[in-house]
Order: sequence, then C-alpha cells, then structure tokens
Amino acid sequence: MTSRRTIVEPMKGSVRKPRTVGGTWSYRLDLGLDADGGRAQKQVGGFRTKRDAQAALNDALSGIQHGTYVAPSRQTLGAFLDQWIEGARPELALTAWTANRDLVRRWIKPILGGKRLVELTPMDVKAWHGELLDHGGAPPWRS
Repeated sequence: MTSRRTIVEPMKGSVRKPRTVGGTWSYRLDLGLDADGGRAQKQVGGFRTKRDAQAALNDALSGIQHGTYVAPSRQTLGAFLDQWIEGARPELALTAWTANRDLVRRWIKPILGGKRLVELTPMDVKAWHGELLDHGGAPPWRS
C-alpha cells in the first residue's frame, strides 16, 4: 500500500506597480483554491510606495501562516453583529435569541457598531468595557 502525500505550497503574492500616472501600488495575494476549484486571489491597493505595498503583503502572508489574517473589508461591527444574530436565530430558543439581540442593540452597537472590523482593536473593546464599568453597568450613551 502506498501512502499519498499532500504537498502544501507556501502562500504566494506579488506587488504591482501603478497602472496610471499618479496611481497607487497594490499587492495580489494568492489564497489557494476557491469552492469551485478555481484560483482564489485578493488584491489590495492604495499604497503610496512599492515598499509600503511589499510590507503589507509580507504582513498578510505572515498572518495567513499564523492564522491571524483578516481580509480587508469595509464591513462594520454593527453589520457583522446583525448577520450573526440572524444566523443564530434558528439555533437559539426565542427568549435567548431576543435577549442576545437586545444586548447587541443596547450595549454594543451604539458605541462600537460603526467601527470597521479590520480597524477594531482589543483597546477599543477595553475602552468600551471601561465605559460600562465607570457608569455602573448602565450604558452612558442612554439617558
């Protein structure tokens, strides 16, 4: 019986120069194969210099390798939580789902809901939590 080895190729990417005068540098990240077996790629632009684009590519490749990569997105925490709470609806009892929805609406979204997921940091969450504690657990943004 022969054993079959799976060859894992390292993640790859490339830096692309601006296509127009005054344009910005970008990088393209190869993410392997998509659900249909086709090539999955992500392109991110807006870098002033080649060095900036290369540094961002290196960070993305490192993040993929360490399992911390988050694809750039404009999605906010509020939009994510709306999707999450709707997705949880069939899995929770009505009272639990309603309680979670109300907690998200009352405590999280007023302060952190407009923050883009890719920009949300542990310090943002810590500051939000500190605000709650400073006001005795009552949301300070509610009267």
